[in-house]
Amino acid sequence: MSKTVGRMGLGFAAVGACAVALTVGSVSLAAVSSQSSAHAAATKACPNPAKGSPVTWWQLGDENPQQNPTPENLVAAKLAATRINCSGGVAGHVLKVPACNSLADPNRAAACAKKAAEDKTTLAVWVFSQQAKVIYPILAKAKLAVVAPEALQPLEYQYPRTFAVAAGFQGLATGDAIFAHKLLGAKKVSVVTANCVPCQGLPDLIAGGIKAAGYSASQLSLTKSVYFPFDVTDMSSYAQQGADGVDAIMCFCGRSFTVRFVQTARRLGIKTPILAVDDNVPPSDAKAMGSAGKDVYFSGHYDWNNAESRMYRALMLKAKADPTGTAQSAWIGAKMLQDAGKQAQAKYRAVNSANLQKVMNSWTKYSTGGQTPPLDYKALPWKGSGGQLPRMVNRTVTFFEVVNGKLVQKSSFATVVK
Repeated sequence: MSKTVGRMGLGFAAVGACAVALTVGSVSLAAVSSQSSAHAAATKACPNPAKGSPVTWWQLGDENPQQNPTPENLVAAKLAATRINCSGGVAGHVLKVPACNSLADPNRAAACAKKAAEDKTTLAVWVFSQQAKVIYPILAKAKLAVVAPEALQPLEYQYPRTFAVAAGFQGLATGDAIFAHKLLGAKKVSVVTANCVPCQGLPDLIAGGIKAAGYSASQLSLTKSVYFPFDVTDMSSYAQQGADGVDAIMCFCGRSFTVRFVQTARRLGIKTPILAVDDNVPPSDAKAMGSAGKDVYFSGHYDWNNAESRMYRALMLKAKADPTGTAQSAWIGAKMLQDAGKQAQAKYRAVNSANLQKVMNSWTKYSTGGQTPPLDYKALPWKGSGGQLPRMVNRTVTFFEVVNGKLVQKSSFATVVK
């Protein structure tokens, strides 16, 4: 990791440069000069290094290289941790971000959750997993906070120690439907998706979100759901099924399939607008679509027009990692831990999971630097949406359009979960 972080200009490569070759019994002037210069560079890049005992923010994911490759999530967490550890850490403590990958297997997911729960240095956990039903009960026994998860299922907003920053799968699904209606005039929409665990609940999520937003069936309705297997080789039939009789197609196809689906649909002459989600699809995919990207739109969680988002995106691209919305959740969460840790140390004289939860639950206008609206955890539980999402603090999405191979932001912070 030190080489990657060094490319990012965050200090650890510069620190490594301080080591110089010694000649027997002496040090050359060139080495002394090199050492001095390297030390100055390291100090500038890492001006206030954390030196306290480590605290841990476990990253629990289920990346599957064949089905849903998301290596950028851990890259974002490590870059954020480096940034924080070079600016005082979490109230002086060094923030560690180890990962445990379940490969979407429930037994592996349980083992990962137990590893985090049994680690005495664990401060909080980050979750992006299809296996939430397995993970969260284990975290509950340990009373651990889940900070900035990329929530795929409603139960993650029902966990009393969730400190989400975005509307998750529910917001993106509902957002695409509302976007299709408001900006494209669609009345009938379909959803095409991989046959994954959370995807099986998509029709109910979308239909419920449309109804909660106040639309009648004649105004906006989900008319069909099309599922494809992860080992699909030809997406033609799924594209055709998704397009028949609708005004817009919602493609929740995941990292491995979105570009293929779009290109297949356009090759078949399907001109129906396609809406996807940016949170697990990188901007590079928009470029890869080429001319097929016309009338393709994305919903995402975060606004790009602020210094924090620009820094995140620049650092990720330097690290040759895709700056997806899911990875940005980890970027935001690490900063939340630093801010909460500082306040916990000042108020309770100790940094631990319980004290962090007290601090975060007291926040009324927590700022993410413009990446999200101000977050009010003190106002929770939220009673909207039938009381099924009590810990959903941010119920907005941001919309994008593919224009000449680039994702262009069209709007921000549209409230879609009601």
